[in-house]
Amino acid sequence: MRNWKPGQIFAALLSVLTLLPATAKADLQRNGVVIFADTPKVTRWAAVHITPDEAIGDPYYHVEVFEHPKGAKPWVFKRLSLHMVISGEALEKSRIKARGETYAYKDVEFRIVYKHWLDNKQEQAQTPVCMTTIEVCLKVAAAD
Repeated sequence: MRNWKPGQIFAALLSVLTLLPATAKADLQRNGVVIFADTPKVTRWAAVHITPDEAIGDPYYHVEVFEHPKGAKPWVFKRLSLHMVISGEALEKSRIKARGETYAYKDVEFRIVYKHWLDNKQEQAQTPVCMTTIEVCLKVAAAD
């Protein structure tokens, strides 16, 4: 067992506390899933496919949004958004604490749409950026 001096304990605690926000972001990038609804009937989540990339001047996350009925086979799902551009703050505001069962689906269609978005400045300008929550942005998109 290590003999800690009071200064060492404080330094260790301080280093852990300063890492918390970075750890949450790293978890998001590693995990790639943000659950935003988990009811007795459905689970809704965003699959994070692209994280912010300062090298190309893109500060946003690019997600695909799914809904899966509880108890249904994995291939029974509804895609709520093929490509949503969302800020990191909005993505975190969307996250709930519940741990629902999610599935990974092939992202071929997402990659095609994202490449089109990336290569087309007009498309980028016309695509709304979600700055609130996923739920709010889905309702706004449905109303349009």
